[in-house]
Amino acid sequence: MSAACAWSSWTGAAILGALLGLGGAVFQSITRNPLGSPDVVGFDAGAYTGAILAITFAGGSWIALAGSAIAGGLAAAFVVYLLTWHKGIQGFQLIVVGIGVSAMLTSANHWILLKSSLSTAMAASTWGMGSLAKISGQQLSLVLWLGIPVIVLALILARPLKLMEMGDSRAKALGVPVEEARLALMAIAIVATALVTAIAGPIPFVALASPPIAHAITRTAGTSLAASMATGALLLSAADYVAQHSFAPTQLPVGVVTLCIGGTYFLWLIIKEARRA
Repeated sequence: MSAACAWSSWTGAAILGALLGLGGAVFQSITRNPLGSPDVVGFDAGAYTGAILAITFAGGSWIALAGSAIAGGLAAAFVVYLLTWHKGIQGFQLIVVGIGVSAMLTSANHWILLKSSLSTAMAASTWGMGSLAKISGQQLSLVLWLGIPVIVLALILARPLKLMEMGDSRAKALGVPVEEARLALMAIAIVATALVTAIAGPIPFVALASPPIAHAITRTAGTSLAASMATGALLLSAADYVAQHSFAPTQLPVGVVTLCIGGTYFLWLIIKEARRA
């Protein structure tokens, strides 16, 4: 790998990992559940649907891909929100509905691929593995231009997020417009993770694992957005290094590495939550 490609890959891993950590932290804080993550509750599947449609009908240009992925993630979130809403949002119900929507979108994605031409299906499937190997300077610029404002907005809303972790009634008593803040935070987290999907493809489990690992390291009360972003950047950078060097000269998609590691973590987390319940 050339020095320029290596720099793009390392920089992309840090930035995209931070965005995934941000998305996971926001959703786990909103749902008050460690299973609350964009890749679990269907938003990544929605972004993937948008990207597949872009590859199929718009020629797969990365600008169209980015816009369609973000639109798909927001559309999936809107559907989950509508199906979950009943005088407010319950975290566990959002997760259950999101998993169902994710399963439906995954089936739709498979159907679209089956109906596509062989070249289109192969391009979409390859992209769907998640890889940082071919991130260009233009794509990194897009991530910076869109990602930095998203991070700044999330940090501005960090205080309402902390208050909402104490419960909606307490947050309302302290003057927080709970539903408006929740919608704004969800939109920020969805844009963050959809932007990652648009640039690198779906990268599973980084958003899920970053917040609890950050909490275990920092021992802070509640969810720390900054610590989760730093953890996400480190996790994705480490996974990218493993993907590039473990089977050299063959390079694995980084999504394969995070899937193998994250699948084990996910099973452990489900067993832990079941024993606690």
